[in-house]
Amino acid sequence: MHFSRFSLKVVILSILPLGLFATALLVIQLHEASQLTESATRISDVKIQEIYRSHVRNQARSIAGQVRLRLESIRNELNILRGSAQLLIDRPSLAGLGAKVNQVDFFHNHLIYNDKQHWANLAQSDDDISMSVWGYLLGSDGRMNEATRRHVALVSGIKPLLFSIGHYGMPKGWLYVVGPKTTPVMTMTPWAQMPAIFDKEYPGHNTHNWWDMFFPGIVEGWTSWLPKLPDPESQVTLTPLYKDAGGTGLMVTFFAPLWNADRTANAGAAAVDYPLNNLVNLVKKGQISHQGFSFIMDSSGGNILGLKPEWAKTLGLSEKKRTDSGVTQSYFKLSDSKNDKLRQVAGELEGDDLPLHTFTDAQGQPYLLAFKKITAFNRWNGHGPGINRDTLYLGTTVPLTEVKEVRDAIKTEISTISERSQHFMVLSALGVALLVAGLATLFAWRQTRQIRLLNECVDAVRNKDFTGQVEVAAKDDLGDLARAFNKMVMELNESHQQASHYSRALEDKVRERTRELEEKNAALEQLSVTDALTGLYNRHKLDQVLIYEQNRFQRYGHIFSVILLDIDHFKLVNDLHGHSIGDDVLKQVADILAWNTRQTDSVGRWGGEEFLIVCTDTDLDGAATLSNLLRQRIASHDFPHLEGITASFGVTEYRAGDNESLVVSRADDALYQAKHAGRNKVFGL
Repeated sequence: MHFSRFSLKVVILSILPLGLFATALLVIQLHEASQLTESATRISDVKIQEIYRSHVRNQARSIAGQVRLRLESIRNELNILRGSAQLLIDRPSLAGLGAKVNQVDFFHNHLIYNDKQHWANLAQSDDDISMSVWGYLLGSDGRMNEATRRHVALVSGIKPLLFSIGHYGMPKGWLYVVGPKTTPVMTMTPWAQMPAIFDKEYPGHNTHNWWDMFFPGIVEGWTSWLPKLPDPESQVTLTPLYKDAGGTGLMVTFFAPLWNADRTANAGAAAVDYPLNNLVNLVKKGQISHQGFSFIMDSSGGNILGLKPEWAKTLGLSEKKRTDSGVTQSYFKLSDSKNDKLRQVAGELEGDDLPLHTFTDAQGQPYLLAFKKITAFNRWNGHGPGINRDTLYLGTTVPLTEVKEVRDAIKTEISTISERSQHFMVLSALGVALLVAGLATLFAWRQTRQIRLLNECVDAVRNKDFTGQVEVAAKDDLGDLARAFNKMVMELNESHQQASHYSRALEDKVRERTRELEEKNAALEQLSVTDALTGLYNRHKLDQVLIYEQNRFQRYGHIFSVILLDIDHFKLVNDLHGHSIGDDVLKQVADILAWNTRQTDSVGRWGGEEFLIVCTDTDLDGAATLSNLLRQRIASHDFPHLEGITASFGVTEYRAGDNESLVVSRADDALYQAKHAGRNKVFGL
């Protein structure tokens, strides 16, 4: 839509007052919205850290509950196995159960004696149970002593339960029953050639008591509870972390001690070897942020189970190993942290709900640290009879920078809502403004239509369009002006048509003369570089090519070669057959040269019966090869009325320091050598 200045003035006078009022109202509304946003941000900023801290505590409580449930499931299965084994010990009437189980093919004891290593183990079978009997329990003939035989017969009764729990219970490493110190036979699932594994990992095990070799002092620790034993649930004892001989990684063992019928001595233990990764992976699933992590820790010195290297670095820890017992123990210890704050926290772990801590890592990044109690348990100290009551805690660590990210996210959300409100207000104001502008525009459009029509025709005349007429829409002075304008345009149209006719005729003549000149210039240009007889380049053009290739060599190092050839005995051809026949020979030789060279090569007549070829990007050997080809083609060509037409070739390669005259002169010297050698030859210099 095109407005004249008059129309624009009408629109401005219509919308300006309302526009100023709407602008003032919009400014007030935006200011109030901004104040509301700032207030909401301040309120959220005060509460966000409290909310986030509560979230960290709740997450620690949730993960701790999951770990507690997993540990309780393992302990329940262990207690079922322990209770069944204890029942066999306590009830003499069940002494024959093992023999009956052994009669079942699926659970039959097929012990294989290894006379070289002096131990025995069950052959692998479908029940997936092994029973390892150490050498000091066997005679020299491989037979078990009487006490061991009675123990094997008794413990065989537990094999169906061992199979069921091992295959249908919770995921675990090894599930087994070990006899007392007198007969520490190891009955376990899944099956493993454990004596052979021990031979490799723990030399000397076959001559030492199993309990003293791998868990020295733990039986004595249990025995110290006598004569008044704690309830069976409270007897379960965990070992420190150690490297599993079976190759499953870091392991912790849950022991549930067994007792003789009158509860005066230890009778072995039921046990579960539990891979650390099962717990660590469960804890990892509870990670609540990108950089945060959770871990399991006991209260006695802050021994932490399985940390990633980057997590240990955050806590200022390094891995420790202990080999004073039969197995290699591995652990992290929070009380040995390089961080003073964390060492202090390690000594204050007590109770169920612990306070939220903050600490700063070595890089200066602040963290939140929350602990939640998982469960209490007995913990063997790893060497000797010391068994202490300990507590497992779940630790959750989150960088405070992520608290800021959450706070910033809330601020962003508040800001987004505020912006939407402000946008709505702006759009509302714009809607009102557009409505007012539309009404004003409609008024201006109707009242100034005649002026707009005149303006359109004026634009057409300005663009040399004299065919249009202004519609007379007004019945006032503007209508009279439109009629006068139409008359003027008609007169201008007649004059313009006459001028256009004369201009077209003149332009046609100029185009015709220009085309003739271009054709003649092209012909002259072609004649200036072409030899009239052969159609090849003339000497003038070849001089230009030589200079161009010389410059290209000096600037870019592009090598080129020059071939100078001369038709042998050409004077005799002219003398004996006439110059017309000689001219035919020259043209045919020129055709041979043109057809057998590359488009990038420049071929021309140098003078008389001499031809020059400039071979771009070609060394002396390449030019010589081409020359021999051309020589053969000329010698084998059938020239009408003539026999024995040959040519001699001089070849040279452009060298640094040459000019166009020197390289042609060297080619001419080479041509002379070819002639002197008997003609129809190629000679290179």
